[in-house]
Amino acid sequence: MASGVNRAARLYENWESRQSELEGIQGLKPEGNSLLKLKYDFLREGLYRIGASVTEQEKLHLFALQTVVGKLQKQLYPNRLVRFFQQLKSAIWDRPRHIRDFEAKKAENIISLTALMKKTGMAGLSGKLEKALDYESPKTSISGMQLMSGQGKLMVALQLEKQAAGIYRATEYQVVWNTPDEQVKSCRIPVESGIDLSEAFNMLQGRAVFKGFEDVEGKTVRQWVQLDPKVAGSEKPIVAFLPGHGFDLKNVLQETAVQLERYGLLKEQTLRLLESGHQVGFELGSKGSFLVQANPGTRSLDFFDGHGKRVELGDLTAKRQEPAKEWGKELTLIPQEHIDQSAGRHIYR
Repeated sequence: MASGVNRAARLYENWESRQSELEGIQGLKPEGNSLLKLKYDFLREGLYRIGASVTEQEKLHLFALQTVVGKLQKQLYPNRLVRFFQQLKSAIWDRPRHIRDFEAKKAENIISLTALMKKTGMAGLSGKLEKALDYESPKTSISGMQLMSGQGKLMVALQLEKQAAGIYRATEYQVVWNTPDEQVKSCRIPVESGIDLSEAFNMLQGRAVFKGFEDVEGKTVRQWVQLDPKVAGSEKPIVAFLPGHGFDLKNVLQETAVQLERYGLLKEQTLRLLESGHQVGFELGSKGSFLVQANPGTRSLDFFDGHGKRVELGDLTAKRQEPAKEWGKELTLIPQEHIDQSAGRHIYR
């Protein structure tokens, strides 16, 4: 459970918010029995949950809520005998059942969120779940920091919203990159986009990723997405290229492989890395080491030398002085995570 959070105070705040919604949408009157019954059940079930592990700071608010629930019970059940059986039912049946269902949902929710965090590359934050979720706050977040080798710091904050008792849903995560040259770049990634943390970091570095999204007909379509370079400021929104944009990365790789005589570019691994926004390194004999990345904006590939300087494909395919056998050497693939992205890049074998 989140430390420092007064769940009893939060419970009443949640009810006031819920009451405003009910009065506005359903037109329920504050003094009406329907609203009183909803308030009674809402607070009563909240007391079941909090009472199982009450903290010192919650005791005073808990006592106040118990008094409120007691008054509501007298209003709803003015007959003493009926009220007695209601209290008996609450102690013997309602409370144990609610706690049992709540704990089961909470355990399933922890498993589900842990799997999601692992899938999106945030497994390191999953250990904070138990302490971060108080199960009364409508919204909460879990954050952490990762040191990037030679690439500054990456801070991540996963946002969660309460759906029901014992259940939180991850909605989005914010990534803030403090670069080695003290720039700050950030973005917000909707969890439903399927973009993982590695891909988000690639996007912060100005590259695009190829992801599948569900269209209005429920079909999955794949399209390139990137952070909008036209937006000023440190935080940039995500923009997408339409599915019919016309950038066929596989065909472009085939053409480039023939021009460079580097047929390792045709490997499935190369395609998948570029679609994930990575850079792939390769060598061209005595010309040295180079990096390639996908650029859906120009429907082509971008090339960089070992120092991160942009080079044109024509420069790489210029008349070669090396022996033909050297140029026939098979491509060595080097995924981005094995490349130092700071100034003075090096390719590690």
